[in-house]
Amino acid sequence: MGAPLADRWEALYSEHKELLDAFGSVALSLGRLPGDGEFARVSEVAKKLGSLKRGLRAFVQGGGVGDLTWGQVAERFGFGVPERPQWQVLCEQHKDLLESFWKCALELGRMPAPEEFVRHSELVEAVGSAKRGMTLLERKGGADAIRRAAEACEPAEESAIWAPIATVADGRQGVFRQLPAGATAGIGIAVRGMRSWGD
Repeated sequence: MGAPLADRWEALYSEHKELLDAFGSVALSLGRLPGDGEFARVSEVAKKLGSLKRGLRAFVQGGGVGDLTWGQVAERFGFGVPERPQWQVLCEQHKDLLESFWKCALELGRMPAPEEFVRHSELVEAVGSAKRGMTLLERKGGADAIRRAAEACEPAEESAIWAPIATVADGRQGVFRQLPAGATAGIGIAVRGMRSWGD
């Protein structure tokens, strides 16, 4: 059936020791796989080992690194870790700005016009457009809850949901009795979704 996996990495390392020592030390010092301009023999590593990642693994597991394990190196380099979606990254990078925009939208009951949101130009620069900002907020957790609350109302009453949501989001209580029956559960979910952004 062949040699155990550890022995295979050791054999690859032994066979290409000089190349892998040079490559591995550059990669570890960078904290990522080097490019052609950072390590002149990148294409040689890829050709002889099959890929740069495999070259790094042979270096680490074959014995080129003292006390580091492949698991530690893989985590540090992001191997096997799914990349986070861009919308999540944007939400984290611009959390305060988006929360401010969300609060303004809730107070107005709609997406704010440029003149209604003081930080509009900052929002556009950060995420591309106000519409995209609203989409990010909906993906973060607001859309379904608000939609469920709106569906619980008659179409004419849908806009009546927004002001109470803003009131509850600000911490004031007692507005639920003003809403149509069935809408309060969706409102609570929407407010909890907005409040849990930092969690």
